[in-house]
Amino acid sequence: MTNTAIDTYTFKLAEGVNEETFLTTTGAVKTFLSAQAGFVSRNLSKSEDGRWLDCITWKSMPDSLAASQVFMEEATVRPYLQSIDMSDIQIGRFETVTAEG
Repeated sequence: MTNTAIDTYTFKLAEGVNEETFLTTTGAVKTFLSAQAGFVSRNLSKSEDGRWLDCITWKSMPDSLAASQVFMEEATVRPYLQSIDMSDIQIGRFETVTAEG
């Protein structure tokens, strides 16, 4: 059995980017992710202090890694990437150990 993989990205928005503008860039990310092998789901959340959490679930770690390799070069997601303060981003990659629900 292959364990699912969960990628987490926590970040704040780049200086001068407001939430409304940022949210207009997320559709391209959804389109890109949906076309990748092994994509399961994505949740984008915001904390009270203005930090964001982008959480993406994949069928396997190889699916996660393959998508990550091409994501940064994908032209359609550049506005999303440019909206993020890249000096602040924290990336986590996890394999599911147990799942409940």
